[in-house]
Amino acid sequence: MIRTRVGPDTFKVPADAVAIEREIVLGGRAVDVLEVDGATVVITR
Repeated sequence: MIRTRVGPDTFKVPADAVAIEREIVLGGRAVDVLEVDGATVVITR
C-alpha cells in the first residue's frame, strides 16, 4: 500500500496499481548508459 498526501488529504493506492519508470536524460535527450570494461558508454535515443 502506498500512501500519498495532497494538501490536507491522504490517499491510499495499492502497490500493484503503480509502475515506476526511470529514464536518464542528458542535454534534454533520453539516453541509455552502459558500463563496458571500465568505460561509460552513452547512447542517445
